[in-house]
Amino acid sequence: MYCPNCGHDNPDTSPHCAACGTALSAAAPSSPPPPPAYGAPQDFGQPAYGNAAPTGTRPPNHLVWAIVSTAIATIASMMACCCLPLGLATGIPAIIFANKVDKLFAVGDEAGALDASGKAKLWSILTTVLGAIFLLLVILSFALQAMGVLDQDYLEQLRRDLEANR
Repeated sequence: MYCPNCGHDNPDTSPHCAACGTALSAAAPSSPPPPPAYGAPQDFGQPAYGNAAPTGTRPPNHLVWAIVSTAIATIASMMACCCLPLGLATGIPAIIFANKVDKLFAVGDEAGALDASGKAKLWSILTTVLGAIFLLLVILSFALQAMGVLDQDYLEQLRRDLEANR
């Protein structure tokens, strides 16, 4: 006799299902239950991985902010510091933590997702500040060149003055 609850094949004389404990009646069908519809999820009697579905609200992942600030900080640092991609130093952790938020929330780790969101926000702020500093340096250097302060003659005279003072 098949259990109407879980589909386990039990002896015909058994009053309860050996797999799930459901009471079996004489009127229970003796044929197996129909298979699930095509594409329907099957649990095979196993508990779900992690916790049940998340109950809270999903924390923001800050992924777009992390990517945009990383790109701007990297380009600005390369323009200001002789092709050194210094924006990547803070941008990569921002992107990594931002990428973890949705994955952790999906498996039910709400505390981990909230922690990753906070770290992604912190690294995104640091990357934005770093990018702003490098952009100011680039703008300052362009402004000084436009005013003629950083022309070749001035820099040569500055070098001579420094060598004479040694």
